[in-house]
Amino acid sequence: MEKEKIITKTVWQHTEKLSEETMEFLNGIAKDYAKVKTNVYERYSGIGSLGKLASIYDLMAEMRHCGLREELKLPSVYYELAVRDGVSDIKGTWGIVKNKIRTLVSANENLSSEDRMYLRTVLRLDKVYAAILNREAYPMPEKTAGTAIDVKRLNNLLCRLTRKYLTKPKVGKADSFCVSPGGYSYKDNTLCLVSRIPRRRIRLPLKDQKTSTRQLRLCIKGDHVVIAMPIEGKKRRHEDYQNTVYIHLGYQNMCTLSSGNIYGEKFGD
Repeated sequence: MEKEKIITKTVWQHTEKLSEETMEFLNGIAKDYAKVKTNVYERYSGIGSLGKLASIYDLMAEMRHCGLREELKLPSVYYELAVRDGVSDIKGTWGIVKNKIRTLVSANENLSSEDRMYLRTVLRLDKVYAAILNREAYPMPEKTAGTAIDVKRLNNLLCRLTRKYLTKPKVGKADSFCVSPGGYSYKDNTLCLVSRIPRRRIRLPLKDQKTSTRQLRLCIKGDHVVIAMPIEGKKRRHEDYQNTVYIHLGYQNMCTLSSGNIYGEKFGD
């Protein structure tokens, strides 16, 4: 007997060939989208901002009032998603650093089991981790309180490894951007995007009749656009499937299966 559950998957939608004026608008949005992400990286990718990353709402409030959106004349339906993308990239970078440190901690024969427990606990507590990196006072994690460890030595080790492996995200080619549901509509088999001019929309003729009510990502491809559209679909699970596949999530390769297949070999770069 088969069981079904709803999952979200991405389908790709293509536009017709677009005019030079439309392509100029799209490339301009993509360029400014990249500028916003770069600004977020500059502001929040350092150790001083690690403690702020837990609250996207506080960061959004800061970015709304920094004047960048007005300077770029970028509608909020693009601007706010660029900020969110930038913060997500920074969190991903910190995740890579933490995984690297965890691996090194496990392999370090000079550390006791209590040392490893302290370091692993700190890496799970961003506020404590941030305080250590910024040489600020912090409460000892309950799990490690009372253990016979050299906290100063371990904190110095943590700071050295973080400085060594922490990198600042970089924007690649500025050829894509996201738009929130409030930033587009459909009419006569065209996608109508919010423009920089109030009450004016940019029309993108579509090759099919698919529509969406969710966030879209537009990828610029020469003289047309490919749209990543999330849709819900049914996933079937077969009760007679017996094999188990193990997955290792790494800091260099995205994941390695027990079958030997490796995915995302450039992830660490």
